[in-house]
Amino acid sequence: MSVDKNNSVRVHCCLQMIMKCGINTYQTEITSRLLQYHDIDVDSLRVSMQNFETDTDFPVRHVKFPGWLAFSNHETPLSRKIISCAFELVRPFISFNKLTGCNPEDVFVFFDNAMTALPIKGKVITVLHDVIALHSEFPHNKGPFRKGAEHAVKKSAKIVTVSEFSRKDIAEQLKIDPSKIDVVYNAVDAEKFSREKTSAESLRALREKYGLPEKYILHLSRYNPRKNVKNFIRAYSMLPDKLKEEYGLVITNPNDEVRKFAGECGVSSRVIYVDDISDSDKPGIYQLSSLFVWPSFMEGFGLPILEAQASGVPVVSSNTSSMPEVAEDSAVYFDPYDVEGMSQAMAKCLDDEVLRGELVAKGYENLKRFSWDKSAKKFHDIIKNL
Repeated sequence: MSVDKNNSVRVHCCLQMIMKCGINTYQTEITSRLLQYHDIDVDSLRVSMQNFETDTDFPVRHVKFPGWLAFSNHETPLSRKIISCAFELVRPFISFNKLTGCNPEDVFVFFDNAMTALPIKGKVITVLHDVIALHSEFPHNKGPFRKGAEHAVKKSAKIVTVSEFSRKDIAEQLKIDPSKIDVVYNAVDAEKFSREKTSAESLRALREKYGLPEKYILHLSRYNPRKNVKNFIRAYSMLPDKLKEEYGLVITNPNDEVRKFAGECGVSSRVIYVDDISDSDKPGIYQLSSLFVWPSFMEGFGLPILEAQASGVPVVSSNTSSMPEVAEDSAVYFDPYDVEGMSQAMAKCLDDEVLRGELVAKGYENLKRFSWDKSAKKFHDIIKNL
């Protein structure tokens, strides 16, 4: 089928250079599928002074320009005061359209919690994955984040987020009409995490590569106090001795504080720390585990829950924010502030093989609610209805 570019909507998917995480997955999965629609003309755009090798399977147009100027609300190694002064000096002479060669009739999609701080002409969609940074108990870059989020709300024709929880939270925190916010869920590539794609030989090699125990409980994330790793370690330390002897604990991307805390809890010898798991190794790390625990205090979505379920692993999860929305009845829940309750939930699953099997079956069923194709279709419809 040919594409009539004269009648299609020109859409600039603005991909920011961010570490491998849920946001990176979201922007690449959505963009790759929008490229398949014939009634929109998608330009995959990245603004940066850095040379880079794209990690996408689709072409990305690279505009060389200082990222701090295009997106001045993001953290940067330069002094904020210097950046602010420089930005105000150049703002009258530059626009995002001029910078990127885009027309004022175009649609711009910003995926990373903030739109450009430069003047821009066109219809803008900004994805705010969450506004957890605005909660007093999880302060992180709060001032700049609020400034960027408020700017996005003011200038965007539509705000997109990844869960009903985040939709409600954004509306409350930023005092906006919830009708301006649409929900487009995350998803997982179930085939990538399928056990049928992983050989016993590759799993043995993976166990040896990372020094993984025969049986283990897994927590997979980047360290952040919000992820509640300390309470997770404490909950593990409270398990009956026979369970600690049978199951080790695998934690990814720890810092020195986490390692020290495990020592204080007396479980250092049972904890394996894994840094920088490659994308290709991640499915096997999940599949080798006996139980996946997601103890986070607050999440906009909680993508690892679905990754674990796609890997055929039972899930025990925090009962706050978006987690019950994502997992529904396919997980055993606990209060993340209740360490004893967390430990009991873990023990309940580890002691009950039948329950673990039921959770795996429910996990596979739960996955059917989420699809990158369905999410991209919803995003397409939002673009067309602007």
